[in-house]
Amino acid sequence: MAIFYRTPYRHLQTRERGPLSKIPPGSDVFEAFSKARADKDLTDEEAFLELLATYDIPLSTLAKISTQKLEVSFSNVTFQQIAPYVWLDPSRAGLDILRLDIYRSRIPTDMFRDIYCCQ
Repeated sequence: MAIFYRTPYRHLQTRERGPLSKIPPGSDVFEAFSKARADKDLTDEEAFLELLATYDIPLSTLAKISTQKLEVSFSNVTFQQIAPYVWLDPSRAGLDILRLDIYRSRIPTDMFRDIYCCQ
């Protein structure tokens, strides 16, 4: 069961950065992946996230390589590893997760209350 921490409402934080880079000419996604992994001593999963955060890769290419060619499994990725990629501070252990305001839409009242009370 997931635990959601209730925090005061704040504006959603976004990462300030310019446009994503193109993969260098003469290279392919696998070379960029290998370089990211080797340069920063990353796991396969961390290198894949770094690839997504650095390069503008078409979704069709990502779908093909992530399911067919890269041995990446996010089953064992820890919060400490994923937090920087979703604008959270790993040292805060999830305490900086923003509250999600939800509104009921075509669901029974009891179900809405069950969802809302779990936050």
